[in-house]
Amino acid sequence: MPSSDLKIPPGWLRIKSSAKYANVSERTIREWFKMGLKRSKVKGVVLIKTGWLDKWLERFVVRADVEQEIEGLVNKVLKGLPAHGGG
Repeated sequence: MPSSDLKIPPGWLRIKSSAKYANVSERTIREWFKMGLKRSKVKGVVLIKTGWLDKWLERFVVRADVEQEIEGLVNKVLKGLPAHGGG
């Protein structure tokens, strides 16, 4: 059976569909593999379980209050720097 005939079970995605699901490029998905994103390979077809992708993305959640705190600290530091004329 050619890989194009492989029936993909519900809850599993190929790389292209995974990229669309996560709103990133296929290249990014491949980079995430290098960083530890789990995947399976069946008859040469790489498959990613949607649950694995969800769990992977949840690792990078930024809490709004933390983001605001960081922005406030950066602004405070920048205000303390001498102005640069740039000319």
